[in-house]
Amino acid sequence: MNAFHGLVPTVEEAALAKISSRVLANFIDADMDTQQFSVIDKAGLAQTMDLPSSALCFLVDVLTELGKGNVVKLIPVRAKLTSQEGSNLLNMSFFFY
Repeated sequence: MNAFHGLVPTVEEAALAKISSRVLANFIDADMDTQQFSVIDKAGLAQTMDLPSSALCFLVDVLTELGKGNVVKLIPVRAKLTSQEGSNLLNMSFFFY
């Protein structure tokens, strides 16, 4: 997979993201504040952690968008942007007269 620094996902990445979003969505329990999540590292060892259920829901949303072939950018809610940064984020031209 590429590093996703503003790059459009490849067809293969989009297909994998689409499948992954559906699988992960089936395991999220929105009634719980946190859920245990396990990943297997390169050595084949399982690493288990507690994650907020809201973060897992967000991950499903990201994977869903990637599955549609969209680029996803994460901007913190309290981020302060310049006019130029805001226009870049919205894919708009910014002209200052």
